[in-house]
Amino acid sequence: MVAGLRTVVAMKRLSGRPRNRNDLAELEAEHGELPIDPVPGLDD
Repeated sequence: MVAGLRTVVAMKRLSGRPRNRNDLAELEAEHGELPIDPVPGLDD
């Protein structure tokens, strides 16, 4: 199974770890604006 970009972005946002924040910046540089779906517990 392969996770889609929306899922990867949501999981990295939810973790909040510094490495994942860097990953999000790299993904945004490569793919442009990232799809941001509301994450329960993060965007309440």
